[in-house]
Amino acid sequence: MYRNMMRMIGEWGVEQEEAYNIIESDNDSWMNDIKLYNKMRSALLKPLKYMAFGNRFQNDLAVPYFDKMALFPLFKQVATGDMKALYDTMKERNIDMVLFNSAVKAGSQDAQSYYTKDGNIADLSKLTTYQQPFKYLRHQLKTDPHTHEESMLGTQM
Repeated sequence: MYRNMMRMIGEWGVEQEEAYNIIESDNDSWMNDIKLYNKMRSALLKPLKYMAFGNRFQNDLAVPYFDKMALFPLFKQVATGDMKALYDTMKERNIDMVLFNSAVKAGSQDAQSYYTKDGNIADLSKLTTYQQPFKYLRHQLKTDPHTHEESMLGTQM
């Protein structure tokens, strides 16, 4: 999904493809090479700011939803510790994106916390999954006042 989204916004090229293949491989030697590490970080490890607005159908009813999110890519080589359980579950169940309670705005479907009250990882086999078509995803309007003199009115309306 990350690769597809980067392609859609025109930010996927040879450098990103090489970095992606390395970070999803079993070889972690890139972590000990500062030049390769910086290349990997600049090529892949950045969040994407998106929102999704659409309808989900449940029992013949259209349920509107609005999700405003920062998508943080989770790759094999950086999914360590507690994140490894999430990565493995996502790979096993073919899940592209997980919404946590803090990211869900309206119309969420069975939101779940990542940790239980006693600090353990929640049962990830009980994650509710549903499809969210790419056509409902929109880039969030850049609101950083220090990057541009002007800003276009966009999809935030």
